[in-house]
Amino acid sequence: MSIDVSDLISFAKQLAAGETECEWRSGASRAYYAAYHKALGVAEDCLPPSPYATGVHQQLTDRFAAEGRKGTTLAYKLIDLKRVRTHADYRLSEPFR
Repeated sequence: MSIDVSDLISFAKQLAAGETECEWRSGASRAYYAAYHKALGVAEDCLPPSPYATGVHQQLTDRFAAEGRKGTTLAYKLIDLKRVRTHADYRLSEPFR
């Protein structure tokens, strides 16, 4: 059995509508990964590979940022979503709304 981006998005929405901080954090994480995998699919279909020796998340945003204004806008949206995901997954002692 496999899943796709729409499954991640549906699950993220379900979690985000929950009543607990744990659900909200998990929903934010799933939402980021849905966006990441959607963007990765587009990049693999339309963009050249990254020439940089960085992590895969950074490579993806670098690939979009190299494509002009629209690509840079998408790169910044992914970066912002990753910041939220990082807060949700790693800053457990800080409140998350």
